[in-house]
Amino acid sequence: YILHAAVPLKSSETGPTYDRLEKCCENIIMAANSKGSIRHLAMPLIGTGHGGYDLYDTFYPGSLISMTAAAILSGIIRGMHKAIHSPFGLLSQVTIVCSSEKNRIPMDSARSWMLGKGIDVRSRVRGCLLGGAIGDALGYPIEFMKPAEFPKSMQDWTAEYLLDPESGKAVISDDTQMTLFTACGLLYGYSRSCMKGIGGDIWYYIHMAYEDWLKTQDPNVSVKYPISWISSIPQLNVRRVPGNTCLSALYAGGGSIKKPANGSKGSGGVMRIAPIPLYAGANGHFDQKYNLRSCAETAAITHGHPLGWLSAAAMGNLLYDIMLNFSIFYAIQDTILILEREFGNYPETKRLTALLKNAKILADTSSQTSSVNLIAEFDIMEQLGEGWVGEEALAVGLFCMMACMGRGTDLCLLNAVKHRGDSDTVGSIAGQLWGAYFGVQAFEWNEQLLSSLELKDVILEIADEIVVIANGQVSAQGSRDEILPQLLGEPEKACGCPLEGAQNR
Repeated sequence: YILHAAVPLKSSETGPTYDRLEKCCENIIMAANSKGSIRHLAMPLIGTGHGGYDLYDTFYPGSLISMTAAAILSGIIRGMHKAIHSPFGLLSQVTIVCSSEKNRIPMDSARSWMLGKGIDVRSRVRGCLLGGAIGDALGYPIEFMKPAEFPKSMQDWTAEYLLDPESGKAVISDDTQMTLFTACGLLYGYSRSCMKGIGGDIWYYIHMAYEDWLKTQDPNVSVKYPISWISSIPQLNVRRVPGNTCLSALYAGGGSIKKPANGSKGSGGVMRIAPIPLYAGANGHFDQKYNLRSCAETAAITHGHPLGWLSAAAMGNLLYDIMLNFSIFYAIQDTILILEREFGNYPETKRLTALLKNAKILADTSSQTSSVNLIAEFDIMEQLGEGWVGEEALAVGLFCMMACMGRGTDLCLLNAVKHRGDSDTVGSIAGQLWGAYFGVQAFEWNEQLLSSLELKDVILEIADEIVVIANGQVSAQGSRDEILPQLLGEPEKACGCPLEGAQNR
């Protein structure tokens, strides 16, 4: 086949992004996939002729990465992600055909910068939820401690829990509780849609699950339609210092972006939305923009200030991009761009994107020091905040994740919890990012972190339920890593730039 695409014009783009070019490349993949019989696609550098897109127009100020190359590659990757779950077939490989060696250079450079390490989808989902719970359980008992009161192991920069004397477990806080109820609401909504053929927006069902959570915190609450099976678990029917904002907002019936429940921008909105991008990235049921909105609306149920739900949208996009196997470096820049594009009319967006940029700069600088106490070394509490509000919690968690790449899981988690701020929430965010990026194997070497974690088996069961294969069957065996190798070939080393690692899409 020869498939013709109406190439977008650079002059029609609004703002600094190449949204139309990216969407064009995504549509080409889907058009090829719809033929069913196509397995290998050779694709030219769409838009670089009369379309006016310049391969040497940089992605962001001071970078060497091509905006055009990033748009083309991102569109292909997002299209391949959808192709995996398409009913038509499965596109196995894409070769980008460059007209010259000069044009190949920016494509190769963008590819090496944009692509992360291929990791099993189930491993990412399990890693994210476990990492969030581990960071939460490390930070919860020490949140209001002075450094001298920390366990000796923590003072030696070894991640070790303070165990509950009654249960002998590392207990989770309301952060992980609400994350699990987010997952229950999402999965209930998906199952209901499959059975009835129609369903509402996912945040509607997540709101119902939060009402179930509210009843676990206050038995006097009446829930008309309980939907969360985890409500019967005794360890979830205890109060672990739940946020007053979450409680009061749910007592009052909750809110939305258009009808704010309050003026809070607390961190209680951002720490609980991880199941949404994990679900979206694992099965392709909805796209990047719907993921963004779903995370924002979910946070807005309890947190009405724009920074309360914008931070959740940013966290959601970071995890969504990671699930599609983008590098964290690309995910940050993509998140900044999509926030500016979709929510640029909110003045608070500039505050959030400035913090994300600063977190990245500080993390890049951290490679110059051998200190393990990076929070103190770079005065992060002054530079980014203490984490009690959404944008600060996300920025500090992101810094800990990026600054500790190559330094180990312990340092990431301990830098996230050993400070004077919101230890359990920052620990949870850093753990979610770390676990999604490096997979569950990042924690498996530390048996104590896993064996002593409260509700570990429940967390793993919910993680496996999130991994949904293309035919709609919920299964713990639904990993793309198991089904794709049977269908995908190795990318060809043809003229131009083969998209290596396409099998991990």
